[in-house]
Amino acid sequence: MRALCGLAVVALLVACCRAQRRATAKHDLPWFDPTLPLSERVALLVNNMTIKEVSMQLSTNFDTAAPAIERLGVPSYDWRNNFLHGLVDNGIATMFPQAIGLAATWSTELLTAIGRVGAVEQRAKYNINKTANGDVPMNYGLNVWQVAGHESSTLVKPNRSSNACRGQETYGEDPVLTGTLGVAIVKGLQTLPDSADYLALGATPKHFVAYSLDKTPPRLSFDPTISMVDLRQTYFPAFKAVVQEGRATSLMCRFVILTTHKAVHICWIACLRARATNVCKPLSMTSALASRTLPHSYNGVNGYPMCASPMLDLIVRNEWGFDGFFTSDSDAIVFFVSEQNYSTNTIHAAAAALNAGVDLNSGPAYLELHDAYEHGLVTEQALRTSAERLFTFRLRTGEFDPDELVPFSSYDERNISSPVHQALNLRVAEESLVLLKNSQDVLPLDLASLKHVAIIGLSTTLATNNVTFTFEEGCDIESNDTSRIPAAVEAARQADVVFLVLGLHVCTEHANTPYHNAECEGHDRESIGLPGVQKELAESIFSAHTRVITIYVNGGPVASPIVAERSAALLEAWYGGQHAGTAVSNIIFGKVSPSGRLPYLVPPSDEDLPDILSMTMSDFPGRTYRYFQNDPLHDFGFGLSYTRFEYAAATMAPLTFNLTENLKPQLKLEVTVRNVGKRAGKEVVQVYARLRQTTALQERYPSIPLRQLLAFTKTGELKTSAEERIKLEIVLSPLQLANAHGELEYPEGVYDVFVGGVAPPRAGAPEELTRFVLRLEGSEF
Repeated sequence: MRALCGLAVVALLVACCRAQRRATAKHDLPWFDPTLPLSERVALLVNNMTIKEVSMQLSTNFDTAAPAIERLGVPSYDWRNNFLHGLVDNGIATMFPQAIGLAATWSTELLTAIGRVGAVEQRAKYNINKTANGDVPMNYGLNVWQVAGHESSTLVKPNRSSNACRGQETYGEDPVLTGTLGVAIVKGLQTLPDSADYLALGATPKHFVAYSLDKTPPRLSFDPTISMVDLRQTYFPAFKAVVQEGRATSLMCRFVILTTHKAVHICWIACLRARATNVCKPLSMTSALASRTLPHSYNGVNGYPMCASPMLDLIVRNEWGFDGFFTSDSDAIVFFVSEQNYSTNTIHAAAAALNAGVDLNSGPAYLELHDAYEHGLVTEQALRTSAERLFTFRLRTGEFDPDELVPFSSYDERNISSPVHQALNLRVAEESLVLLKNSQDVLPLDLASLKHVAIIGLSTTLATNNVTFTFEEGCDIESNDTSRIPAAVEAARQADVVFLVLGLHVCTEHANTPYHNAECEGHDRESIGLPGVQKELAESIFSAHTRVITIYVNGGPVASPIVAERSAALLEAWYGGQHAGTAVSNIIFGKVSPSGRLPYLVPPSDEDLPDILSMTMSDFPGRTYRYFQNDPLHDFGFGLSYTRFEYAAATMAPLTFNLTENLKPQLKLEVTVRNVGKRAGKEVVQVYARLRQTTALQERYPSIPLRQLLAFTKTGELKTSAEERIKLEIVLSPLQLANAHGELEYPEGVYDVFVGGVAPPRAGAPEELTRFVLRLEGSEF
């Protein structure tokens, strides 16, 4: 009897709760009822829209939002803002170091925390700026573009080219590093500890896929030939990770063209029409062609703009299980007509994109969707399906629920650029700095022993007291004017120590800049060397003083062998955000030990770069540390500390996998990291694999990496003599290779697995690394 009474009380409480929620609902319409299932609410809402209303909801046109539907209680909504290393386009926000600097932290903990800062601040701006009836103005929506991918967002694409202008916006050059950090920041942006019931924001990693250069040739006309081997092994994995592990709510397709073979085109279209993967398996769609590459088509007949590519459905939705929405890059669909000769008019362009799976258009093209429907180019079902995806997202953010149910509704000005956020910002800046050289432990400097410091080069700020500073620019970043070098040399001679600040600069997007080596969207660098007369300045300063601390300020790699050789210490500082100066000071003067690691390899010179127009990773001398066959100037994963770490008691199991019994092999690796130095510090534990190549393997797999990152983690701060037991569960999917038909397989063979604080060389087994031998057996291939 008591049990029955208890059940009755529970039922009564549930009923009262539902009644209260309905009473506080914004409208007396079923899609505003939070007690109904999400899918039911979305279906009811979209099915009550006219075709015209549906088509208008699929567009966000720069300064024009998706319009309100007053009779249904739907507010207007602007979809976009950008989050690369902080919010842009809508006022004050916490601005972290540039994305490549975030990658240099090698810290998933920090990337998740950075994402949460973005979520809190955008939520606060959304609350402050939405109107009384819920309309959302430009740049204040809850969907942020992220270059996991490129454009003031989060680029999850791996950085293919050392001189690509937007490499600074990526999380480095390795699929595992990029994907792991991409997953971390996506989770931070989308989920806050306050509530798992609502999305904090929706993250849109970009740009899918293989967007790697801007100017050489112009990105709108670049029609690259990319093998399924390189797509599978390099260009896809990070996007796959943010879809499957990060659960990203959306992805952005880029306006680049990706070439496909006509036979593959026919096969893909059959799959799309059938909406069934058994019509034509995506993994084997090149098998019948017996070809490594998808041949090039300069006129675009057989080449697809990415926002019309069958890959959106076949790969991302059908193969990876993506259930979010696709958005186009700005004006990407208009470019089908104006730049790429893919469509004859905007109506056909809009239809092509929608039929390929693009749900939301940034730009005006989708304003033509209703006409496309009336011409029979798109179906009602396709329009409503895209609308359902978009409104599923909007309802998941709580937009249609009472404010008292949405835990983020109270965020306001106090949550923007708060002291807590700025404390994190400083920590990120400190952990992003990479110490590349420290001859005779010249760093950290003893501030008390210094009387006179010369700062030469690019503008910077160092936070110190009781020291006389002399500032001399020495030269511009790119000009050939050497007239100021003598004054810089004289300042150096008078100083106890010289800080030589060299590097690059960011140009304004789409600006008609006279600079050849500025890095920004639309402007690839012509060289990875120091621009202008910075090399001459450096040589003069090195001749004048032996105690030169060189600080690089840049995004993409800077290759200067003379700087690497003659600097007493070399510090990579990136574009360091709001706290760059304080972070550099804290490292140089020993308040913090450096713990950053390079997220890319730095080649010695331009002569070590493959053809920028080639998308093949293994082209000599090889792209990225995975394929590079020459000696690097600075290696991927490298970075020094002020202390030393010892690895002990390492174990790994199993050491042999039977692939017929285990289709998803996974390792368990443990190791103890001990600080055996004299200062506190953090260590980045890195795990790599290297396949022992045979003739049979080389014949079957066209592109075998020379070494491959499997996993990584960062320790907490370890005091002197302190230790931390690291436990990693490592999935072995990065070991999969694509055969000549583009099908991923686990190669049967022997691998050397290395554990330590640096990457292994292309050959040999350094003493500072722990090595295990792993065998994969029983492959059916």
